[in-house]
Amino acid sequence: PMLRILDALAPCAAVVGMFLEMGWMTDGTREGMPTRVPWAIESAFGRVHPVEIYTAVCWAAVCAAAVWMLRRRWIPGVTGGMGFVLGGLVVFAMDFFRLPSQLFGTDLLDPIEIRGLETMALGCGLLVWRVWVGSRRAGRSEAGTKAEAGAGVRDAF
Repeated sequence: PMLRILDALAPCAAVVGMFLEMGWMTDGTREGMPTRVPWAIESAFGRVHPVEIYTAVCWAAVCAAAVWMLRRRWIPGVTGGMGFVLGGLVVFAMDFFRLPSQLFGTDLLDPIEIRGLETMALGCGLLVWRVWVGSRRAGRSEAGTKAEAGAGVRDAF
């Protein structure tokens, strides 16, 4: 049941992320990089990217993708794994539009970008594990032996 719970939490977490970003936008947080695009917003740094809006739209897309995957009823854990991958991608990619955490640091990546990569790796690991286990069980069920007939009971973990 834990994998099914993880699947159900994927769209919920994306909605929470979307509302957090919109809350930071209405609060007046302006973390975007300076830019000259026409849709830039005013900030203490001048005109900056509205990265909170970009990120909220990305979280809405992740939510829509997770709901679509839930409706397709894939192998338990696949929707949750994709939620981790897409969520990590949102965190990683949108951080390039934000001001760096250390303006004059020597690190190649910001800590939040590293967290995004870690989240994507966790999701990829979950996906590989679920697809590998799912394909092995499908192969066993085709064999048709009595010992393998009960393999479907183990899907409940």
